[in-house]
Amino acid sequence: MLSSSQAFAAGELNIFNWGNYTSPEMIEKFEKTYDIKVTITDYDSNDTALAKVRAGAHGFDIAVPSASFMPIWISEGLLLETNPSGMS
Repeated sequence: MLSSSQAFAAGELNIFNWGNYTSPEMIEKFEKTYDIKVTITDYDSNDTALAKVRAGAHGFDIAVPSASFMPIWISEGLLLETNPSGMS
């Protein structure tokens, strides 16, 4: 799992993902089950996503860049590695 910065706001989950990629029904079920508000910021291309993050769009708990763009995000320090087993 990768995040674009350390957000960690209690009761909130901020996701940066491709537009129309995340099921609204799944998000609603997750919010009800875990009492967490999910905010999705979407993008329409790898270039758009990279430009937004380079311009300072931070605070995402989860970012979903394409595998082909991961080396760029990592080399520029735009992602933090996380360990899901250490999360509660």
